Amino acid sequence: MAVDLDGRLRLLALTRPTADLAGFEYGVLAAIRQRQEPSVTRITATFASLALLMGIGAALVPGNGAHATSVTPLGTPSALAPSTLLLSGGQ
Repeated sequence: MAVDLDGRLRLLALTRPTADLAGFEYGVLAAIRQRQEPSVTRITATFASLALLMGIGAALVPGNGAHATSVTPLGTPSALAPSTLLLSGGQ
C-alpha cells in the first residue's frame, strides 16, 4: 500500500482554504494576544490599591519612637571646638 506523499502534499499546497478558515488563524492569534497583554488601567489600579493598602497598614501598625544618639568621631566634644568658639563670640 504505497502512498504518493509528495503528490498529496503538492495537491494540498495548491488548494486554497475555504472561506470559513480564511481568518481563523488571525482570530485565534488576536485572542491570545489580547489575553496576554493586560490593560494599562488594570495595572495602574492594581499598583494604586497596593500602595493604598501599604499606606493604611503602615499607619495602623504602631512603631517604636526613634532615638538619635550623638556620634562624635574623636570622642567627647571639646569645649574649644571651632563651632563652640563661634557660638560663644570668642569669649
